[in-house]
Amino acid sequence: MHPRGGALPRVAVFGLGNTLLGDDAVGPRVVDSLEAEGAFPEHVTVQDLGTPGLDLTPYLLDIDAVLFVDAVRMGAAPGTVRVLAREELLEIPLSPRVSPHDPGVQQALQVVELQRGQPLDAAVLGVEPVDMTLGAPLSPAVAAAIPTLKRTALEWVQARLSQSDLPSPEEPHETSR
Repeated sequence: MHPRGGALPRVAVFGLGNTLLGDDAVGPRVVDSLEAEGAFPEHVTVQDLGTPGLDLTPYLLDIDAVLFVDAVRMGAAPGTVRVLAREELLEIPLSPRVSPHDPGVQQALQVVELQRGQPLDAAVLGVEPVDMTLGAPLSPAVAAAIPTLKRTALEWVQARLSQSDLPSPEEPHETSR
């Protein structure tokens, strides 16, 4: 049950990344796999958004919670998986960039939250990349992290679907592969 009179929370999982840039393809690969497997209920939006930048805002307007899946430079060992909570995302300086998409993510969150008048339950499910050069395949470390990324995305969404009140703070956690 959700505070909006029993309606289910509107949850989205968006893959971010360029499929031509090695490990940057991990976001689209994970969400495409989850969608093909029918991993989420029909009312959960699962979509590869590519590299939206500031065009991300419209996707966030009518949802309660969003998880972005992306390659994120965190200074960790290659293939390390970590959930970055909304608060952490908003604290990351816009330069240097952590991910090719994070200025768009940060700015879109800020715009949506100004319009809503309250924070959006948002997080990035990131994996430490190895190689994001044009034409490179997924690195073995990032490819090996895909099952962990999928499992973590499923757990994150399930937690939101079972909550009685959105948004709530997300506790960051790390998993090293």
